[in-house]
Amino acid sequence: MNYYKFNIQAISWKGRIGARRFPPDALIIIPRFYILQLSNQAMGRLSPEEWRPILVSGLLYYKNLNRGMLKVVLPTIATALLSPFLILADVKLLGSSQFGVLYDLVIIALIIILILSIIPFMILQKKLYLEMDDKAIQIVGKESLIASLTKLASIDQSMTTGKTGFFRPSIQERIQHLANLPQ
Repeated sequence: MNYYKFNIQAISWKGRIGARRFPPDALIIIPRFYILQLSNQAMGRLSPEEWRPILVSGLLYYKNLNRGMLKVVLPTIATALLSPFLILADVKLLGSSQFGVLYDLVIIALIIILILSIIPFMILQKKLYLEMDDKAIQIVGKESLIASLTKLASIDQSMTTGKTGFFRPSIQERIQHLANLPQ
């Protein structure tokens, strides 16, 4: 996997991420303290060999997260940095009172652009999870990843069914994605 900075010193089991429950298939790497956090719902439910596909997929996700986010963050940063110049130019060029509505429209347009630039960021995270599952099956095999995800899905049905939003696919969505891939 060429993951050179992976030097985990401890595994921590968590029940929540903020106000939300920690999904059974999720993992978080805290590089500064060399800690790997896993869901306490999954503690003792999988053998080390069954954890392997989940860990491979998660490590690939974190390895590619920065590169993937760069594609989305750059337009947002560019908009944020250019917006004061656009507002200043708008004020200087259209400073008379008759163009006050145009000034408001420029500010509203900048706010809309910033909000719309966040949406690809959210969608990219979900897409990145599924892409890393695709790469993980090349390392650990499709059947083993599906088997591990299926076992995790049986732990808590409320966390596995339905859509989980833009940020991450549910376990069921991951299984369906993998099942639809050609051999």
